[in-house]
Amino acid sequence: GRSYSGCSRFSSRIICGDCGGIFGHKTEHSKSIYRKDVLRCNNKYKTGYYCHTPSILAVDIENAFIKAFNELAKNRESVIKYIEKEIINIFDIDILDKSIITKEAELSSIRKSIESLIEENSRVMQDQKQYQSCYNLLEKNYTAVKRDLDELVQEKTDKEQRLSAIKLYIQKLKEIPTFIDKFSTRLWNLVIDVAIVNKDKTVTFIFKDGQKQTFPL
Repeated sequence: GRSYSGCSRFSSRIICGDCGGIFGHKTEHSKSIYRKDVLRCNNKYKTGYYCHTPSILAVDIENAFIKAFNELAKNRESVIKYIEKEIINIFDIDILDKSIITKEAELSSIRKSIESLIEENSRVMQDQKQYQSCYNLLEKNYTAVKRDLDELVQEKTDKEQRLSAIKLYIQKLKEIPTFIDKFSTRLWNLVIDVAIVNKDKTVTFIFKDGQKQTFPL
C-alpha cells in the first residue's frame, strides 16, 4: 500500500537520535481499528536498547522535508558559495601527496637496505643471528611504513571521492527548483545525507554538504 512505499522511499536514511539505529517500516495495532503503518527505530524494543524516539508517519517526514528543501532552495546561492569557499578546502590533498611521496621514499630506502643485506649475506660469511636480527628489524620497519603509506593512500582516495561527490552536489544544486509543494524522492536522494529523528519529536536533516536544519514532526 501507499504507506509501505512511502516508508521505503527514504532509503534507510532515517536515523534514531537515541541509539543511532535505522528507522524501518512497522505496523502498530495490527489487529485493531487503530492499525497504522509507521516508521520506528528498528532497535526500539530490542534488549538493551528501548529507544525513546517516537514512531512517526511517513507523511510527517515528507512534509518536514518539503520545508527543509524550500529553505535550502531559497538560500542556495549562499549555500553554494559557502561550499565552494569552505568545504572544498577541507578536501585539499596537497599535504597528503607530500606525505605519500615521503613514505614512498622511506619505503624504497628500506627495501634497498633489505636487498643489500640479503645480497651481502649471500656472498660474505657473517654471524647469522646478527643477520637475522638486522633482517627482522628492517622487515618490521618496512611493514610499519607500508601500513602508514596504505592509510595515506586510502585517505587520499576517500577525499577524492568525497570531493567529486561535493562538486556534483554543487552542480545539482544549481539545477534544483526554487520551490516545491510535493515530496520528491529524487530531490530527497539528491540533497539528504541522513535525517535524524529526535526524542522531542523533531527531525534534523543533514544535507550532503554537512549543513543541518531541524523541524517539528
